[in-house]
Amino acid sequence: YINQFFGQYGGEDAADMDIQVKEGAIGPGLSLQEAFGQDAQVVATVICGDDHIAENLNDVTSKIVDLVAEYAPDLFVAGPAYGAGRYGVGCGSVCSAVHKRLGIPVITAMQEENPGVELYKRVIFILKTGTNARNMGEDMANMAAFARKLTEGQEIGSPAEEGYHERGLIRN
Repeated sequence: YINQFFGQYGGEDAADMDIQVKEGAIGPGLSLQEAFGQDAQVVATVICGDDHIAENLNDVTSKIVDLVAEYAPDLFVAGPAYGAGRYGVGCGSVCSAVHKRLGIPVITAMQEENPGVELYKRVIFILKTGTNARNMGEDMANMAAFARKLTEGQEIGSPAEEGYHERGLIRN
């Protein structure tokens, strides 16, 4: 899942765009596919405008989960949202719903101040990013490495070890 900007539809002028699905990798998905190499394939990209999902969060989230279910993926990736608040909330909402309804691993990434972190950190893993896309390649490589651990059932270390936002959970 990516927003209209990373989906190459435009900036704020396209923020009200409805859900689009494109086969294969688009935008950040290209870096993700490169980081995965032959280990995984980005089968489709869901694109939606930031305003559209923010103003219709529950309805749009549900529709996106229905679309994701049609592909029967092993993993769902959203973002990275960096500091973009509406985008972060969208990433968190969709990841949370995909994980709950489809039971597959999900991952997203955001800057610490993104409101999506506070809203969703207890239910999904949110990797840390900087404030903008300057480090997109590195961020996508980190997401791919973490995704491998999730899909292979490897033990997930602490937030400091793995680079995700603290979830407020205590593990004995």
